[in-house]
Amino acid sequence: MDAGKLTRELELGVGMVTALLDGISVAEARFKPTPETWSILEVLCHLYDEEREDFRQRLDILLHHPADPWPPIRPAEWVTERDYNSRDFEEMRRNWLEERQKSLDWLRGLENPDWEQSATAP
Repeated sequence: MDAGKLTRELELGVGMVTALLDGISVAEARFKPTPETWSILEVLCHLYDEEREDFRQRLDILLHHPADPWPPIRPAEWVTERDYNSRDFEEMRRNWLEERQKSLDWLRGLENPDWEQSATAP
């Protein structure tokens, strides 16, 4: 595992997501082509929740407490349970950027992580 490469790819993701969201109106962000698909806003909220409730949390368990169980997540259900499509688009954009920065800072601050750790997700 190349931690530097992981960090660079996460940094590049910021630019890609930001470029994709630039110029999107609130109406466009909430638009759903079909009831079964996710809107841009729902995808953004998903990225935000995954950043803070999945990525860092589970990677921390893997690196520092590999025997601990992973907390359950329910991303598909969260879309409706958390009413993603009614959230404020600009606020969620800022929230996701802040969480991604926290992830990058956290990754850079890891001291001698054992990238060879493995675990089986429940």
